[in-house]
Amino acid sequence: MNGYPALSALMSANSDIAIFRTFKTLNIQRVLYMQAQLMQLETDLLEEAREDRGSNEPLRTAHDRSWKNMSPEADAAQWAKINEIEQLLPKYNASLLQLAQLESLSVPTKQNLKSLRNWLERPAYGNGFLIGGPEPWTAGQMQHRGIDYMTLSYIKERDFITTRVMRILPHLKRSITSRHGTDDTIYEMDEKRLLRVADGFVTIISSVIPTLAILMLHFIPPQYHATRLGTIIVFATVFATALFLTAQARRVEVFAATAA
Repeated sequence: MNGYPALSALMSANSDIAIFRTFKTLNIQRVLYMQAQLMQLETDLLEEAREDRGSNEPLRTAHDRSWKNMSPEADAAQWAKINEIEQLLPKYNASLLQLAQLESLSVPTKQNLKSLRNWLERPAYGNGFLIGGPEPWTAGQMQHRGIDYMTLSYIKERDFITTRVMRILPHLKRSITSRHGTDDTIYEMDEKRLLRVADGFVTIISSVIPTLAILMLHFIPPQYHATRLGTIIVFATVFATALFLTAQARRVEVFAATAA
């Protein structure tokens, strides 16, 4: 299996690299065109209403008080404009809602984009089957349209430590198992397992820092007030930095945790 069937199988098994273009610019351009049309229709409708109110015909002056007088049988210009608006306005509203939904979708990480590119380029996998045709994942597309991609997988916001651990572990696995494969081999690791390892690493850091601070203070004689105070300041700074890097905490939460 190769080509699009192989790519489809890959994406179905790995939703984090099921990456697609959102065509955000085209979607917004379409909404802008409809908005301009609706604004013109709104202006035309107001103008028709103004002319009807100033008309010498009794039926026309009653258009703003009775919809029956604007019925198709009466051949009212206002009715025609309202029909045009009714046809376009639902499309405009639906497009706005779709744009909002697109904005709520997860943006793939650079690592996910790189993994997809590697699979597409490697001879043993995608073998560059998209080269020569319209390819949405070229290096140039990724560089200039990084925000124009979405992924089917929910991407949880990751802290600094988690990101680094998830980058290091795959390279570590490759270095350990590379003698069993070739340079062209792509190694897969379960992202959930990587997150568990990263979370465990963060938990260890969060428990070691306060314990280490207490241990250090225990070995500093009470009469060395300046040294003890300096130690407290150092560990408070380290703790606040670790909290910021590992928990994505807000400033007020960092201040509160450090003060406690």
